[in-house]
Amino acid sequence: MRVYGVDDMKALPGDMVLEQDFIMRLRHMLRQGTPHLIINTTFGVMASLQGDLAAKEQLQNSLGSAARAAGGDAHFMSNGDCFIAVPITGGKTATAIAHSIIAAAHPGDDAALTAQLFHSYEMPRDYPKIRERTNHYVEVARASAMIGVGNPSPGMALRNDAVRGPLTPWALDQIEKLFAEIDVRRYVRHQNIYRRDPSGWAISSSEYFVGVEDLQRERFPRLEIRTPERLFMELCSTLDYRLLNQFADNPESLAQGPLHLNIAIDSVLDTPFAKFSKAVPRERRGTITFELNRGDLFLNFATTRAAIALLRQEGFKIALDALHPEMLPYLNLEKFSADFYKVRVSKDTLAQLTNAEVLRAFQTLPTDKIIFYRCDTEAALAIGRQIGVMLYQGWLIDDAVSAH
Repeated sequence: MRVYGVDDMKALPGDMVLEQDFIMRLRHMLRQGTPHLIINTTFGVMASLQGDLAAKEQLQNSLGSAARAAGGDAHFMSNGDCFIAVPITGGKTATAIAHSIIAAAHPGDDAALTAQLFHSYEMPRDYPKIRERTNHYVEVARASAMIGVGNPSPGMALRNDAVRGPLTPWALDQIEKLFAEIDVRRYVRHQNIYRRDPSGWAISSSEYFVGVEDLQRERFPRLEIRTPERLFMELCSTLDYRLLNQFADNPESLAQGPLHLNIAIDSVLDTPFAKFSKAVPRERRGTITFELNRGDLFLNFATTRAAIALLRQEGFKIALDALHPEMLPYLNLEKFSADFYKVRVSKDTLAQLTNAEVLRAFQTLPTDKIIFYRCDTEAALAIGRQIGVMLYQGWLIDDAVSAH
C-alpha cells in the first residue's frame, strides 16, 4: 500500500477530520523525531462490543484516561477505533508504558484477545507501519460513505456492491471482524495425503484447513480474494490463526491420526500456538505437522529460526509448504531441518518439473520427505514416480482412491 503524501490530504473527504488530524499529528512527530509509543486499539475483534454502545464507550473512556495518565492522548477514528500516542521519556521503555496503559484500560486476563485488541508501534522507527494502519482507516471511512451507513456490520458491508473487486486492507479488516460473529469450524475442510505403496494408495495423513472458497461464496461473494497475493496470504494466515484458536479451545475436536495444520511463522511465537501446545499432550504432538509457507521463511530470518526451534522443542513436525519446482536449485532446504517439503505440481508448474537443474535438485532431497501437492495430472504423477516421490496430495489421487 502506498503512503499518502502531503497533497493527498487535500483529496480526503471532509468527513474524515479525525483521520486527517491524526495523520497531521504523526507527521509532526516524524519531523520532530521525538520517540513516541503508538497503541492502536481495534474494537472489532471483541464480539461483546458489537451492538453494545455503552460498553464500547466505557472502554473508549478508559483508554482516554489511561493515555492522559501516561502523559499522552487518545485519537479516535471515525469507526470508533483508537490510536494512543505517548512520549517515551523518563527512562521508561515503550514496553513498560504499553503494559501500564493496556492493564489500566483493559484489565482482562484473556491474553489472546489482548494481543488482537492492542497493537503497539514506536515512532519514528515504525512510521511506515503506522501510516499503513491510518491509511486503512481512511479506506474504512471512504467505504462507509459509499455504502451509505455510518458503521455497517461486517456482514452487511461485505455484501454491498461497493466492495466488488480485488481484496483491500479495509475488506480484509471487515473479514477479520466477521470472524468474531461466526463459527469458523463450520468451514473446516480436509484433504488426505497419500503414500504410494506397491499395493496402491494408503492414507499417510490429513491436512485440515478453512475452505476459503466456501467462505467466500457464502459471506463475501463480490470480493476477488486471491488478488493481490500479499493480502490473500494475510487472509489465509488469519484463517489459520482462527482455526488454531478453535482447536486450542477444543482439543478433543482434533482428528485422530497424523494431521497437518497451516501456520504463519509469526503465529508460532504468539499466544494461540502456546495455548494449542499446552492443550495437546506431548505424546500426541509427534503426529501433528505444521506447514510453514515459503513466503514467510525469509521475511525475518531470525523469527523463522526461532519459530522452527520452538516447533521442534514442543515436539511437532515441520513441513515447508508452497515450494515451486523452479525454486529448488536455489535453496538448501535441508538446512531448515524440516520433516517434509511440499512441492506444488499443478498444471501451471508442470513444465518446471522437466528442467534438468530441478531434477538434480530433487536428487539432493530424501524422497520420503517430498510431498507432491495439487497433483492433478497423470504427467505430474509419472514424474513423481520417476524421481521416487512417495507422498502425494490432490484430487487425482482422491478420485482414484474413491473409485476403489
